[in-house]
Amino acid sequence: MNTNRPLGTRLRTPRAPRPHPSLFLLSLLLLCAPRSSPHLASAGPVNVKVLSLMYNKNWPLQYVNALNAGFNASLAARNWTVGPEVSVTVVYPASYDTPAPEHLKNYLQQPGNDKGLLVVLGPMGESDTMNSYATLEENNLVGFAPLTGSPALDIYHPNLYFIRPEMTAEIIALIRYAVSYLRVLRLAFVYIAEELGELELYQQAVEFMAQMGYEFCCVFVVENTKKRPALDAEFDKAWEDFAAKRPQAVIMIDAIENETERFLSKLVSDPRTKDAFLLAPSLLWKPLVDIWRSALEAVNVSFVPRRVKQTGMNPLAKDGFFDAIKRFRVEMSDYLRSSGNQSGFDDPEYFMLNDEVGELMVHGWIAGEVMMEALQSHGWLDDRVAFMKSLYNQRRYLVDDIAIGDFGGNCTDKATTNGAICHCNRGGRKVYMKEIAEDYRLKPVLGGYITSSPLMCHSDPSILQPPLSGVMISMSDHPVLMAGATSFGDGASAVASDGRVGEVNRFFLQQLNTDAQNSASDIQELQKNRIVTAVFGPVTDTMLRIPSLTFIDPITPTPRLTTFRQNIIHLSPTLEQQLYVLAKYLATHTNPLYAVIRGKQSSGISAILTRTLVTFGMNLTSTTVLQPGDELSKHLPIRGSVFVIGLAVDEVEVLEEHLRTHTKVCVMVQF
Repeated sequence: MNTNRPLGTRLRTPRAPRPHPSLFLLSLLLLCAPRSSPHLASAGPVNVKVLSLMYNKNWPLQYVNALNAGFNASLAARNWTVGPEVSVTVVYPASYDTPAPEHLKNYLQQPGNDKGLLVVLGPMGESDTMNSYATLEENNLVGFAPLTGSPALDIYHPNLYFIRPEMTAEIIALIRYAVSYLRVLRLAFVYIAEELGELELYQQAVEFMAQMGYEFCCVFVVENTKKRPALDAEFDKAWEDFAAKRPQAVIMIDAIENETERFLSKLVSDPRTKDAFLLAPSLLWKPLVDIWRSALEAVNVSFVPRRVKQTGMNPLAKDGFFDAIKRFRVEMSDYLRSSGNQSGFDDPEYFMLNDEVGELMVHGWIAGEVMMEALQSHGWLDDRVAFMKSLYNQRRYLVDDIAIGDFGGNCTDKATTNGAICHCNRGGRKVYMKEIAEDYRLKPVLGGYITSSPLMCHSDPSILQPPLSGVMISMSDHPVLMAGATSFGDGASAVASDGRVGEVNRFFLQQLNTDAQNSASDIQELQKNRIVTAVFGPVTDTMLRIPSLTFIDPITPTPRLTTFRQNIIHLSPTLEQQLYVLAKYLATHTNPLYAVIRGKQSSGISAILTRTLVTFGMNLTSTTVLQPGDELSKHLPIRGSVFVIGLAVDEVEVLEEHLRTHTKVCVMVQF
């Protein structure tokens, strides 16, 4: 281009050469040709096979059926198709007697099954998952939504695509709930000796407690009866040592086996432990509701609702708060109605009748949603390597309002610094929680939910920090303090913990219902059984004399002078500060000044008020100290300014009438 042309000269664009007529016609034909997915076998329909390994002989058949039925419901809602000419077929084993690792090998050895895109659902259980991994890896296969809590699989295993949180996250949620919400002083731990990964989980839990400044009061190690039958004498000795510590809550991470059931029977029947809470993770092999009911009935102990808490991988089927669950109910019901007994359930609303089965149906359904979206967004439907690579291309799945991901593969440290997720095959970022409530039905425990950062693949234990476990006193026989407690609680609730674990979310506030006379003794009794960091808001003078208790912004029934005490922190203006501000205001007025004071500290308050007024060159005309039974109306001036300190509730109307009658008087009251 000649850049030395004169200013204002138009630059002439060279004429493009005319295309050859045959090339022009070819371009038109290509534009008009129908577009198709770029898979290699685009000449005809494609069928993606899903091999279900979602079964395990150690789990109830009803659990297995629930997971697979939920998965099928998701696919059936899409008419078993991913897109045009792309269908999905789920292949199930002829019998659940064949172990999943063996079934996987047998299937791949059949002619034609070793080629083309094959997706695996599962496996299920620690042993089957670990024993299947080598085969998955050798054949470039991905196991979707495997069910295992083994710490051995916490490191990056790209051939497993988890949609649930790791067990560490569940342990964090259980510890957090026990310490911050239950506020127990004595928390215990139970695990099976020599069981895969359980000792490691216990050691992690010990570290988590230590970094919060706590420790387990006692530990019960259940013998692995598969390897060696537990001796009665040995079990009883271990139990005595455990129960003597009187645990108030127990975290049990065991799969439900004979010795575990034996432990639960002891827990609910021994007077030293019968009131303890039981906290457990999600994967226990057997229904915790049934096991808990059996333990109570075996020793003839009455059922107490909300004594058992359990983490969850996803919301309950009854939890209509989530839009995803609302859609799940429709699709699940449609599938169960159309499949009949083939699914293992003869009631299309069975997921609403059995909470544990319904929860697993939701998990299977979410697995189906994630898999269908993964297939839909990937074009190469006959290339296993390319498909697996696409799964880790910074993937996140949104199932209505439930987020799964991010997933990320190999990338550099610089990419991680810039926000990429690397070496992450886990998409579960939220731990749910439920409790056994009335009629042995499960109900969500919103306070137990925790959400990890989407920028981190695994739960970070450093997010567990010592909580500020506050107590607010509600005194039923003192309307003013009770109203103050309600208002204080409403404001504090705006910043109290909402389940998102983090540095700024360590404030927990709970209410203690009592009366003014017993409030001090009740809070001291509470200290013997629960963690109490501080008392907030309304208190009595007697409570303030408890030396081992911290008070934050205490509000007393009557005005009180402030003396320095390390365990009392004032956020609101003190009485002295309020009197100073009022005196400064009155310094510009020439009205006579009066004071009417009621309370145990009347003389001290009178002296402080006098000195404060002198600071601004003023003096009191008179000071009246009211005794119990004295009427306020007889001591109010008809003109000038009067300090009324210690105003009672029933005197508000008296004061209002006096101001209406005597318009030349100004009344000064405190906060």
